[in-house]
Amino acid sequence: MLFRVSVLVGLAWFASLAHNPVVRLEAMLGLSPAPLERFVGVKGLFSGMTEGMYRLAHGDLTGAVAANAVTPFFALAVGCCLILGYRPRVHSRRDEWIFFTAVVSLCVVVNMVN
Repeated sequence: MLFRVSVLVGLAWFASLAHNPVVRLEAMLGLSPAPLERFVGVKGLFSGMTEGMYRLAHGDLTGAVAANAVTPFFALAVGCCLILGYRPRVHSRRDEWIFFTAVVSLCVVVNMVN
């Protein structure tokens, strides 16, 4: 349990870095904004998630929601899964459809809100 909590704290620290190497790598590779957003104008589920996590790590909930409306819920879900040691898995075709429907629905929410 202590290991999981320390991993969560480490991830929060990494997300709060001012000059995050992941963000710089995304920019150098041309992945920011995502190609779907750049060429078609449609945001994906994780569009703005990096900025949202950065703002959330600095305690700016309003800025996190402005960057991506799903950020606080995603951070909460990942944190709970990490602390509890739960790894969500897709076991059946029905689970695949539920997962696919959830991703598409959340993409629609991100595009409507942001």
